[in-house]
Amino acid sequence: MDVVRDAAEHMKNPKTLTMVIYALYAASYITLVSGLAGIILNYLKRNEVADSWVATHFNWQIHTFWISLGITVVGIITTPILIGFVILFGNAVWVAYRLIKGFIFLYEDKPLPNGW
Repeated sequence: MDVVRDAAEHMKNPKTLTMVIYALYAASYITLVSGLAGIILNYLKRNEVADSWVATHFNWQIHTFWISLGITVVGIITTPILIGFVILFGNAVWVAYRLIKGFIFLYEDKPLPNGW
């Protein structure tokens, strides 16, 4: 029981929570459900981190999710004319870049710059 309690206490740490959300987004390359879990956690916990530097990571993650979703839709729609595959590949690379950059900044305890 102490292990569960310790894990629950550890998850209250905003940095740990943000790291878990990055991991969920990364896992969405394998299972789409984890990306949905990530965006839900972003919105549920957003107010708890609003006054900290971690809030920049939450904004970064939310923007990454929604922009990626839009690009994915365009990619799927244009797949019959083959350009969609290029769009989907480019989107996957862009998301990977944003996840890696965000994780590095988080690891170094740095806020992300403003912008999308």
